[in-house]
Order: sequence, then C-alpha cells, then structure tokens
Amino acid sequence: MQNNIIYNLSLLGPYILMVVVFMIVFALISLTLIRNLRWKSRLIKVYGLFIGMKTVKQFALAAILLRMIFIWYLVFSGELVLVHIIYGAIITMLIHILLADLSVLAFDIICTIMIFAELYIDKMLGLYIRSTKSGIFLIAVYIAISVCVLVTSVYCMIEHISSLANGTKSKKIKAKLQKRLYFILAGLFVTAVPYIYINQMEIYQTDQEVFQYTAAGKTTYPAKSRISKSEDISIIEKDKELIALDKTPLYFTEDEALMLTSVYSIIQPNLALTNKVGINSIIYLDDDGRYYVDNTQATVRVADFFLFDGKDTYIFFEPTEISWDENVIEISPFSYITVKSNRSIELFDRNSESYRVLETGVSYVFAKLSKGSSINLSSDILIRSNGQEQFLFLQPNLLEDLK
Repeated sequence: MQNNIIYNLSLLGPYILMVVVFMIVFALISLTLIRNLRWKSRLIKVYGLFIGMKTVKQFALAAILLRMIFIWYLVFSGELVLVHIIYGAIITMLIHILLADLSVLAFDIICTIMIFAELYIDKMLGLYIRSTKSGIFLIAVYIAISVCVLVTSVYCMIEHISSLANGTKSKKIKAKLQKRLYFILAGLFVTAVPYIYINQMEIYQTDQEVFQYTAAGKTTYPAKSRISKSEDISIIEKDKELIALDKTPLYFTEDEALMLTSVYSIIQPNLALTNKVGINSIIYLDDDGRYYVDNTQATVRVADFFLFDGKDTYIFFEPTEISWDENVIEISPFSYITVKSNRSIELFDRNSESYRVLETGVSYVFAKLSKGSSINLSSDILIRSNGQEQFLFLQPNLLEDLK
C-alpha cells in the first residue's frame, strides 16, 4: 500500500516541480508589476481583484491556477494515467465547491471531460506517430489537439476568474451561453475527427492469449491485446507501448490459428496459384477440418497450401517432412521453418511448442508435402509431383491479394 502511494506521488513529481517554478515566476512578476503600478494603468483593475478577497476565494484562485498548470503539464508529458484523471477530477470538484457558482458548473464539467478526452486521443496519436508512421496530416492533427487543450484550459480559467470577480451581468448571459456553445462544438469537432481516424485504423483485438516463439524464447501477450499494422509489420500494444512484432507467426493459445505479422505469399501447388496474404491476416482450422484465410478483403477457404515470406521463412499447414543429407524430421501443422544461408535451420513445431536450431552445413534442405510436391527450401524452388520446377516469388507484396 505504501509503495503504491509513493509510486503514484512520483507520477506527479514533474508537475509539483512545475508548480513550484510557476509560483516563483508568478511572485517575481507580481512584485515587479506592483512596484511599477500607476494609478492610470489598466493593471490597477487586476490588482483590485485581489484587494479584500476572501480566504475561500483565494483558495479557489489557487485551485484554478493549479488545474491550468496541471493540464499544461499533461499536454507536454509523455503519458496519461488513471492517477492524472483522478487528480484532475478532485481539483475540479474543489474549484466548484469553493466557487459555489452554478452558472459555470455545467460548462466547466463538459470542458473538463472534453480536455481529458482530447488528452487521451493526443497521447494515442503521439504513440502511433512515434512507433508506427508519421505524416504531415497526422502531425498537424496532433499539434491541433494539443493547442485545443491549452486554449480550453485558459478559457476555463478566464471563466472561473470572471466568476470570482462577480463580473457576470444578466444581460450578457445569452451571449455568454452562445459563446460557450460554439466553444464546446469546436472542441468536440477537434476531438471527434482524430478519434474517428484512430478507430478506422485496422486494429484487431485478441479474444485470448497470443504468443510468438523465436530464438529469444516465448513471448506471450494477454487477451484483449490491440494489434495494428504499419507498412511492413504488425504492432501490438503492451504496457502502454507499441511494440513491433517479430516477422514470425503470432499464435493463438486456445484455437488452431495464427496471425501473420508481415506479408506472405500463399502457394497452392495443385491449383498453380500464388497470391498475397497481408499483415494481420488470420489462418485458422475450423471444426470440420477446413482451412480458412481471414484477411481484410474476404474470408477464403484454402487447401493444400503453404506460406512463404519471400526470404527464408516457410509456414506449413499439414504434417511436413523436412530433410537434408541423411537427416529427416517431421513437423506438425501450423509450424514454421527458417533456413539460414545453407548453414542451419530454425524451426518451431506447433504441437510440441518446441523451438530448435539445427546445423545443416552446406546442404540443400527439402520439405516434402503430402500431395507429392516438394520444396527446395535452400533455393526457394517448388518441385511439383510431375517434376516441373517453379521459382517462388520473392516479393509477395507485389502479388494480387487472395480473394
């Protein structure tokens, strides 16, 4: 419990430092202005606000300034966590308890919700720009949201100080409400556009635990993980960070299925077909023993096929015999093998969940398929059952999509 409190306070450390710096600067500027104050100066009106101000209103003014500084701090900080939202809600409630002015309550609550919604989208968009891809449009939207948050916080501060000074006139209420309505609509527009854009990105959310197996070992990601894609690789969100996945398959723990994290070609030797299967496509086996490829274009039934990434990795969906020299091993469906420069092979067997690195020396490595075809994995040549040879396509991104 104590460790959690210390950790949560540490999240506000930069903000506390920022408040201290602001207080020092504010005090210095105030002393300078008061020293140079002239009776005919407009500053005398500002100074007049503080003369005879009640203690409650002084606390309210302090809370108003603290919240504005806090929002500015969140704009320039790297993350938005639950502690920040709770603190923002607490200080907002404190402001309205001290102000006791219902005329600004509804407007300020709407603006506060809007500010945190904009901050959430701003952080998501910033993470996407840093980790996945950037562009003039995305950067412009990112800056626009940040500016909108800053302007909204300043506008709310002005409204609060106006309430403190009791400057609201009855004849101005209609005009003020109209101005607030336009302000809220503008803020909602700035919030909605990037939110719609983010949700239109091809994001897949897993319904179960998924994992990858590489030379570094097994890496597991929990259920409800969000997976998006960049131009050439899948991106998974973990611990509030976007991580580029390895180009090997991403396996589902509960189903006979995998997700492709990069572009592959799908080869169906008996049909003499070669097509592209894109990033985040899912290949699965249904209850009747039939294979399907679910991609962004359609869900397609396939049979007697294998996948090739155009470089050195193959994925097989039937029991496949791998051989070199006098050595023979068998791998199960949904297993993959990577051939490394005619020196070694790395393979993951799905049934046993075992990852192995085997030295082959300078040898040709072959994969024998059930329908009589075979593949020279070392030179990327498909050998049909009739002896006809075909070089496999090395640029799967240029192929037509599987439909």
